[in-house]
Amino acid sequence: MIRFHGVCQKSARGVAFAGLVSLLTACAGSVSAPAAVTGLPQPDRASLRLKDVRSEAGPGVAMTPEDLSRMSALVLAEIKAHTPLASEPGQDDQVKTMNIAFTQYDEGNAAARFFPAGLGQIRMDADVSLLTPASGVTVATYKVSKDFSFGGLYGGTTNIHDVEKGFARSVAEIVKP
Repeated sequence: MIRFHGVCQKSARGVAFAGLVSLLTACAGSVSAPAAVTGLPQPDRASLRLKDVRSEAGPGVAMTPEDLSRMSALVLAEIKAHTPLASEPGQDDQVKTMNIAFTQYDEGNAAARFFPAGLGQIRMDADVSLLTPASGVTVATYKVSKDFSFGGLYGGTTNIHDVEKGFARSVAEIVKP
């Protein structure tokens, strides 16, 4: 009977640990509210249809073409989950292109994140614009920022790809109806 109790205790600890890891993993993927610089009015937002999502690295930001392509694909996937895309290019005023201009993309330092929170943090910042494809006129601009600075085992094992998912969700918030 004592042995059975020990197995149950170990199982309960394992389930608790798995739950804690799942909860903490959500932090890297959590949504940060975009800050409107020139926001899109709600009536326009409700009827908005995106044609394309493009990413670019700003001055001094080190990103590979693969990083930029991956970020555009992640954002597009998040947007498709909530907002219909424009199927045909047209002159419709509500069809827009999204441009993500990264102003910071810092992978941080995993070894430093093993220590107290705040060291070695991962940080992503971008200026996100909605443009009318035909004219290239910017109709709305937002600032999106996502960072991660947890310490300990969780901090040391989290990488920028985990944070990219939360960043993509944050960008998608801009066009959610």
